[in-house]
Amino acid sequence: MLLANPADSGTSGVVAGAFGNPSAKSIIRIYDSFDGDPSGDPATVQNDLLDTGGEGEQDVGALNAATNVTYTPSGDPFASFIVGGSSTGRTSISGRAAFLPLIIEPDRRIVLEVEKLESDGDEVVISLDWFEVPIVFSETTPRFKSEELY
Repeated sequence: MLLANPADSGTSGVVAGAFGNPSAKSIIRIYDSFDGDPSGDPATVQNDLLDTGGEGEQDVGALNAATNVTYTPSGDPFASFIVGGSSTGRTSISGRAAFLPLIIEPDRRIVLEVEKLESDGDEVVISLDWFEVPIVFSETTPRFKSEELY
């Protein structure tokens, strides 16, 4: 899955977690640097934003998602996590991958690569949860000005 934050979004994307079906033990690798631009099939996003403008429709988020991604990482994964299954052969109660929130600044993107680790017949289903907030930090805007420190 590709998750991309457009340069002009005005928001930061905060990835809160990834979920997989409990019986299909898998590893998720997260890449954040690439040779070339990753591309894929646009994904349908389940948007929970409320109708703040009163038009009768949900607000649209700024981040874009895609599946069936074509990409070439330019280094090792930024991080990797196990979801689903268990090392003892029993399925887990939850398929949640616990990791620190990942902040995707404007003009940044990540790719989540999923590899199934067990040979059972269950297909791997992964969903990704994120939310959008005003820009948390960007290299395009300074964190502070030195004169404000004194």
